[in-house]
Amino acid sequence: MRARRNPKLIIVGLLCLLLAAGGLMLVWRTINATQAVLVTTHDVAAGQVLAADDVEVAHVGLGQSVVWLPIETSIDGQVALTDLKQGSVLVAGVVGNPPVGQSGLVRTSVVVGVGLAPVAVLPVEASVGLCGPDGQTIFGIVASEPHLLPDGARYRFDVRVSAGDAPTLVRWVTDETVVVSTP
Repeated sequence: MRARRNPKLIIVGLLCLLLAAGGLMLVWRTINATQAVLVTTHDVAAGQVLAADDVEVAHVGLGQSVVWLPIETSIDGQVALTDLKQGSVLVAGVVGNPPVGQSGLVRTSVVVGVGLAPVAVLPVEASVGLCGPDGQTIFGIVASEPHLLPDGARYRFDVRVSAGDAPTLVRWVTDETVVVSTP
């Protein structure tokens, strides 16, 4: 007895096979898709002013909901708004320019070790003195309440200082040489 081949079933089978192969290719491309992104070349502290050598382009697989900075973004002069570990992908909101207010003040983050700031008496809008390693003092206004960082050894809060003093303060914070005092 000879087996009969139904041409309609053969065509349906081949069509199913092609659809399955197309689906597998789509899944494979989605899983293996990479995106060129900016990543940090070393640990970056919150408040640090970034330069071009602080980041590099890397190809990583990212989910569709991640909003990363375009690789064309100019990083020079921008400030890290949070601590970034080496290899961290730069996503929206982790770097930026401190906004200059109408009064000529800029808001910047201060990260100090436990015991280097009287955090119990630093309410928002309080006046503070920010003392550097050379004895110079920059005066500012507390812009956010101090919060203990996850490492348990440092506090972070924002202050508003004059635009001319901001780069010096950022350098002190980066070098971990700032001490906070209240009048």
